[in-house]
Amino acid sequence: MEYPGSKFTRRYRLILFAVFVAAFFVITPVLIMYSSGYRYDWQNGLIKETGAINVDILPVNAVVYLNDAWLKGGMPYRLKNIAPGKYRLKITAPGYFDWLKDVEVKSKQTVYIKEISLLKKNTPYLLAPGQIKNAALAADGNFIIFSRQKTVLEFWLRDLTQQKETLLLELPPGKPLTIVWAKKNNYAVISEAEPPYKTLIIINTVNPGKQINLTQKIKEPILKYEWKQSVEPELFFGVKNKFYSLLPRLGQVYNIAKNKWLDWTMENSQLWVLRKNDTGGIELVNDLLGFNSIFTPAPNTENIILDDTYNLIAAKNNEVLLHKKNTSEMLLLASQNTYKINGEKFLISPYNDWWLIWTPWELTTYSQSEEPYLLNRSGEQLKEAMPLDKSNTLGLVWENRVTVLFPYYLVSHNLIDQPITAATADSERRIFYFGAKINNEEGLWQLTY
Repeated sequence: MEYPGSKFTRRYRLILFAVFVAAFFVITPVLIMYSSGYRYDWQNGLIKETGAINVDILPVNAVVYLNDAWLKGGMPYRLKNIAPGKYRLKITAPGYFDWLKDVEVKSKQTVYIKEISLLKKNTPYLLAPGQIKNAALAADGNFIIFSRQKTVLEFWLRDLTQQKETLLLELPPGKPLTIVWAKKNNYAVISEAEPPYKTLIIINTVNPGKQINLTQKIKEPILKYEWKQSVEPELFFGVKNKFYSLLPRLGQVYNIAKNKWLDWTMENSQLWVLRKNDTGGIELVNDLLGFNSIFTPAPNTENIILDDTYNLIAAKNNEVLLHKKNTSEMLLLASQNTYKINGEKFLISPYNDWWLIWTPWELTTYSQSEEPYLLNRSGEQLKEAMPLDKSNTLGLVWENRVTVLFPYYLVSHNLIDQPITAATADSERRIFYFGAKINNEEGLWQLTY
């Protein structure tokens, strides 16, 4: 039926109907594909499935920029239906260092940025003036021992809760010294940095004046010592032919065994030893003082011959680290494989038992059941590496600066732009202690990050 004089004839109505039907069958699939996460790549003429970016970090008031475009919302950010491609991600918060990374979004994949905390921008605070040589923090973060160079080398104990300092001892200039705290109590050892130890003094923070000079007590050079990981302080140490235990709270020394081993190390209460067997070969023994067993290396270890050129330096979770004497070669005997790693120093992070092994030029990390990973290689001289928080954010002490590295994302920035002489970190309270000269003031500084 058509109205007289109407221009909208039946023919035009059929054409319009056909247009709407065609539009329905064209637009509906497009909308369905769009809502399902598909996008059209105009450059390549392809339909691609989208990806996503999830950001969930601290502080909670941090904001996110994607390709310099501010994203509305707050933590945690859930960015869906992101077209595949590379993006510049920036996370920022007032009073914190910016966090920058180029991320690549792929089809049907989500980029996760999590388990990190931005670092605060703060001004260092001078704790103690003087030329600082050493600094080491107690396990609970309540005490720090540092050395200050004058005509003699002074060792001071600072109670960080009461901000009180006590002079521990004065030693004449000589070989480099080191400070080693027990891992679960507030006892510490001051000794030479390398054996044999002709100076080995045990410090008790409860009564700093009551010290134990172990070398005077034993009357012969000590070749190695390690703290037992226990609440009750106990120090194991070895001399040429004997292996001892010291209970410093009681001042008692106990003769444990004859020291006929090539080397030894403690893992909690288990004693690992490297020794010669009855056939003249070299073997590793686990828990020598208990239910001892011969350590069986991974299958590919037959190509590596253990001999007396190796030092036994650490054991953790049935994995053993050896160091070839006078070289930068370390040998990691793991449950699934054996690895040669360039290393002169090492540290096992208290978070996730994460191994850090480094030379001045390379930093390698290792987690159980994974391959060692070369995390950093540089022409700078790396002096120390340490975890700064529970996410294993790393503080890297170089020859002329200190940098922060978020290792899971390979994001870094400078923390201190000058040389420092000593460094230690409270990863629970997020405080960095270091010796340096700042604005013509030399001393021990505290930086909250």
